Amino acid sequence: MAFDQIIQDGQYTDPNSSVTLQPTIGSLFSFDGVHPTNRGSAVIANETIKAINEAYNANIQRINVAKIPEGIPVAN
Repeated sequence: MAFDQIIQDGQYTDPNSSVTLQPTIGSLFSFDGVHPTNRGSAVIANETIKAINEAYNANIQRINVAKIPEGIPVAN
């Protein structure tokens, strides 16, 4: 699964926008620590699009994660 690889790598970098998300609360995961953030949802959508494109030789355009609103900012 894509999230397993992201957790193992410690980050996900969107190939379309160079946005990097970490598998932490407020980045890839929402504040409940379970559900994805807005951008995390875009990552899931991109993985679904990737699977469809590979399985059906389709050419669905992937989402540019940088264009998805981040949501509530997290203080560092």
